[in-house]
Amino acid sequence: MKGYILACGNGPKREAQLILDAAKKQDIDLDIIDPRKITVMVKQSCDFILLEGKPVDIPDFVLSAFYNVPSYYNFACLQQLEKMGVLCINRTEVMLRTKDKLLTLQFLANNDIKVPKTILYNRFTPMNIIEKELGFPLVLKIIGGSKGSGVVLIDTPVHLENILQISNAGGLQEELLLQEMITSSRGTDLRVVIVNGKAICCAKRTTSDDGFKSNVSTGGSITSYKLDNEIIEIAEKTAKALDLFVGGIDLLFSDDGYVVCEANSMPGFLVKDYKKVWGMDPPSVIMESIKNELT
Repeated sequence: MKGYILACGNGPKREAQLILDAAKKQDIDLDIIDPRKITVMVKQSCDFILLEGKPVDIPDFVLSAFYNVPSYYNFACLQQLEKMGVLCINRTEVMLRTKDKLLTLQFLANNDIKVPKTILYNRFTPMNIIEKELGFPLVLKIIGGSKGSGVVLIDTPVHLENILQISNAGGLQEELLLQEMITSSRGTDLRVVIVNGKAICCAKRTTSDDGFKSNVSTGGSITSYKLDNEIIEIAEKTAKALDLFVGGIDLLFSDDGYVVCEANSMPGFLVKDYKKVWGMDPPSVIMESIKNELT
């Protein structure tokens, strides 16, 4: 069985290595390949790909790990492999869907899944509607941010107006989301790991200071958290709505249950003592699930 990790950008190399190690233990031939080294060529009845200009056999599967550079070429490459019958984890449509935070929320809300109330800002959006619907404090996000980047807490209308003036001057207004603040979950959330559409484990993330971001990448801490029926239900319903094979679902604690904050097509399982935190070895579960899918 042959597979590629499609990876480019400055992603976590150790995380990729753990996946390679898990694949080796299950006799899966897995390599890390920069998608830009694969020639995207549309051709009828083609049974090979060009890797660094040389024809090679089509892999059985690919895992996409585009990190912070999900370019047009990356998605074109993934789409081409998918059309050639390669098992793509995740599919192009799913990757594009989860890359766009607003599109993700639209899918989830349409499937009756609780999400924070969100407004896509433009310069004609009335300030009184923002204050009435979202209140303050509120959260401002860019549509394509990840790992806590591009997320700001806005405390007052004046603070928001100052930020939006800069945004309007730079022509960025159509890339901004305004979102209600789930105050009961400030600085804390749950990351649920999804494999083959199923919730396999979760952990609690907590901010390291007085801030509101719980991302481990921004200095937050992470501890083991037991899956319960409510977590499993909302996480798997989210995965089904997005057709997510592998990923991470971020849940907020609200006064009346969990709220889905975001969904990611790459779960980001690497933390200190990761097997203890997750209560299992996620890379091994991912590799086993892919192997079962192909046999």
